[in-house]
Amino acid sequence: MTAENRTPRLHRLARIYVRSPVYFVTTCTANRRHILATEAIHESLLHFAQEGPEHGAWIGAYVLMPDHVHAFVAIRELNSAVIDRRYSYFAALV
Repeated sequence: MTAENRTPRLHRLARIYVRSPVYFVTTCTANRRHILATEAIHESLLHFAQEGPEHGAWIGAYVLMPDHVHAFVAIRELNSAVIDRRYSYFAALV
């Protein structure tokens, strides 16, 4: 791929929220395995999103694909680098 035939990307947002940023996150399964498009995984993601505010994480709109997830995520400003370790069970599923 060269600069000439590269697909154009979206431009940066006109507004940047420094105090309470919302991140667009994409995560893929190991080896792009198609394991996410199941009802059990979707229910786990919903549970994660519902319980998130108690742990400082908010999940907004998301798209769950067979081998990856796109989501808008906000995290608590204080201690944003550390999210409760008990909450990492969803990451273990993916």
